[in-house]
Amino acid sequence: MFDLMSKGLQAYKEEMDAQARGDKPKDYRRPTRSMYVDHWRHKEPAEYALKMMKVFGRPHYSTHEMGGWKEDGDVAKMVVKDEFLAHGFPKLHHDFVYSYINLHVPVEFVGQFAEVTESIVIDRLVPYVYARCGSLFANATTLGFVLDVVQGKVKPSKKEYSRRILGGVIPDWYEDRMNEG
Repeated sequence: MFDLMSKGLQAYKEEMDAQARGDKPKDYRRPTRSMYVDHWRHKEPAEYALKMMKVFGRPHYSTHEMGGWKEDGDVAKMVVKDEFLAHGFPKLHHDFVYSYINLHVPVEFVGQFAEVTESIVIDRLVPYVYARCGSLFANATTLGFVLDVVQGKVKPSKKEYSRRILGGVIPDWYEDRMNEG
């Protein structure tokens, strides 16, 4: 215990000496951007999270395996997780980015969306719909598809979803701040 106290006193003395010399005080409360992801196991999500930090700032919340940002336009929240989930539809890619919108999805569409893609997740209790893909751009395309189906503009089908994802069809409401399109 005394050893910890002496280390604490030593650190305090060093800080006071630095201030007396006019050195800039250390700010222990502001982590660097890389500190959020240095310990992540997967390189691609970590790099993507760093890119998001350049555009959206530091995450509003984070854990040892994810970072999350609150509202950006029509998107309620965005999350990058330290995971690298292989997904083969409509083409092989890896998922680790989540985008959430507030939307009540009528029960008759829930099963239909499940048949189209695993990238669409519906939480009818909140109500949230989220897309899990490899980029915010792909998530916006996915959520635009969901909105168009719920509004009766298109029928839920693998063909229509594939056309949009492979063609980079994004909704009018989405601002591509990451320049992924």
